[in-house]
Amino acid sequence: MTADHAPVVPGYRDLQMVARGSSAVVYRAVQERLDRTVAIKVLLVDGDMTTAESVAKELETTVLLSDHPHIVSLIDTGATSDGRPCIVMEYCGGGSYGAILKERGPLPVEEVVELGVAVAGALQAAHDAGILHRDVKPQNVLRGRYGPALADFGIARAPEALLRAPQTAASDLYSLAASMWHLLAGFAPFAEPEGGTDPEVHRAKVVGGAVPPPLPREDVPAWLESLLARALARDPADRPESCRAFAEALRPGSSAAAEDPERTVFVPAAEPNSPFAPDRSAPFTPPRPIEPVRLVRPPGRRPELYPVLTALVVTLVMVLGGVGIVLAVAASADRDEAAEPSAAVSESGSESAAPTPLEDIEISLVDVSHSSFTVYTSAPAGAFQCVLTVDETDIEVRGDCNEITAEGLRASTAYVFTLDIEGSDQAPLMDFVSTTWVLGQIEMDCPETVESCGDISVYSGPDVTDTIGATGPGDSFYLYCYAEGDEVFSPRSAEHDLDLHPGKDDSNLLIALDYLGETGYVPFIWTLVDPDRPNDTGPLAAC
Repeated sequence: MTADHAPVVPGYRDLQMVARGSSAVVYRAVQERLDRTVAIKVLLVDGDMTTAESVAKELETTVLLSDHPHIVSLIDTGATSDGRPCIVMEYCGGGSYGAILKERGPLPVEEVVELGVAVAGALQAAHDAGILHRDVKPQNVLRGRYGPALADFGIARAPEALLRAPQTAASDLYSLAASMWHLLAGFAPFAEPEGGTDPEVHRAKVVGGAVPPPLPREDVPAWLESLLARALARDPADRPESCRAFAEALRPGSSAAAEDPERTVFVPAAEPNSPFAPDRSAPFTPPRPIEPVRLVRPPGRRPELYPVLTALVVTLVMVLGGVGIVLAVAASADRDEAAEPSAAVSESGSESAAPTPLEDIEISLVDVSHSSFTVYTSAPAGAFQCVLTVDETDIEVRGDCNEITAEGLRASTAYVFTLDIEGSDQAPLMDFVSTTWVLGQIEMDCPETVESCGDISVYSGPDVTDTIGATGPGDSFYLYCYAEGDEVFSPRSAEHDLDLHPGKDDSNLLIALDYLGETGYVPFIWTLVDPDRPNDTGPLAAC
């Protein structure tokens, strides 16, 4: 995207888009007053899924953590000329460690250990503040001025996520250890080194408690490999007790390092304001997550200009005397209609059924909401067709590899998905995603004089036959989806002439939720999803 299509932010110039997500677009820009390069995150507020309240929460979180030396720091807050809130942050010109790994291959042991200590400190600071990162991976660790800097709090990938259990601080620790293993080996733990990992095999290894294979290099100390294997344990209770403890174990002189003194590596000392000080040992309580957001196409993407741009590219290649394959992209003005694969036009003018990528297509971004996710790849828009399948569901979507969406998913749930590139010899792409958490509360306006109030059955299924337990007013649960049952429930008690849930209508809907690790169903009339709209199931999709 060029500056012509970028928003106007007073005091900043030369905005160039560098990343996009469902809740924000990030631009590289120049701060005019100090003539320095910064990153501007423009938040997308639509008044429905992304509210002023959720934006305020993100700003609060950013301010709360921005003073940590290994979390991307906050410079300023403001708004674009059209009123969208934005956050100005430091620009990490070194790029992500995911990009560094792709360019250089496996990193030196010393550099990976330094990253581990730095990111563990950043995570501990977040955990002490009651915040989970939920998406620690090489792509979300940037090389900043003072070393590794953590960015983009988001989606967990630990075994408990695949088992659809609530994530904790131990999930962040698992993801950090997996990232370090990835940077040392060049591929993720339990993945196939040559690529093309089968999703079912990978999932079975992660949730089945498989031990990571030996790292494929000889310069990794035995104590470090052992520590990473412990942090990658399937049971969170078997991992180090905290990111603080993990960081301390990575330092020279620790009990883990002392077991292999001749191969101990150097890492810098802790910062003066290290989060590992004794006064930062507050217990962690998982917070209510920030509300999800609707996917908003960033400004400047004008599908009606694609044929014109394609013609310009073809003309330029002819002028320069280029020889090879030119991809003719015939994108429709209506992005919602399925596009046929573009033809590959050779120098002789012959066409084939589908183009062959000049280099492997990669997943560049996954945007997640409560009930859907959109996968963005490095494929040119309109050039390739992909089939997106979601594990343990009937979802199979065919569409443009550049941007493809799966909908109708359960909230608060982890999924494995696979992306097949049609007409290509490239191995299918596989990744994990967790839909955004939805917290709901059991609510009943029940007088203390009525003894029969407050005991609400939790059913085993939407057919309302068996019960697996009971709940009561004030209990909170992670919600999955809603289903229609055979029975209509009413919040009004004729026996006591009471309205036990003012504002609720009679309903046959049930809400699927996580009940002590099982999926249970509770009548919707007793479940409050959206406090402002008691009869609305909110962001939940049908089961």
